[in-house]
Amino acid sequence: NFTRNSMPTVSGLSPPQLSELFQSLISAPRDNFQSIDVTLLQAASERLLEAASFDKVALPEGNVDAAKAAIQEVISGNDLIIFTAKVGDGTKDCPYCIKVLSKLEQEGIAFKHQPVGMKGTSSRTALIDLADGITSVPVGFCIQTLLGGYDETDGNKGEGYGIMPLIDAGKIRSALDKRDSTLIR
Repeated sequence: NFTRNSMPTVSGLSPPQLSELFQSLISAPRDNFQSIDVTLLQAASERLLEAASFDKVALPEGNVDAAKAAIQEVISGNDLIIFTAKVGDGTKDCPYCIKVLSKLEQEGIAFKHQPVGMKGTSSRTALIDLADGITSVPVGFCIQTLLGGYDETDGNKGEGYGIMPLIDAGKIRSALDKRDSTLIR
């Protein structure tokens, strides 16, 4: 039994803790929710969807230069930004993007996630230009320094590039902790 003063809240939970909470909600038996007012569940669902996209910037798709300026602003305004995109017919999440986002959450590394359009869109063309020709996603920037794509093979960047190898080597965390992008390479 909870009183109003002892009611649990999600304020202050880390992203991994929130993920764990949501996972427990997903796996809970349906019976657990039968006595809850449907309008309350709908309102909570809408709020969660809103919260999941509150920090996403609507990138302009009509003009590559405008998209490039918007993406550059996102890069400049965030210490760690990961760009992702839908793949295939536009309804599927990129599996490599999911792996990178999950790894950052598991490591407790704060980041901003920004979707871009599919290949051929203005935002994707602009990202490819800003990412030195890397055409795949994810693409990351840490303190305005290109991390590369998923691994060192994306864009033929080679050693010292790739989001996953840089996470595994502790270089992203170190650069963020010390606010020094030179620690990435």
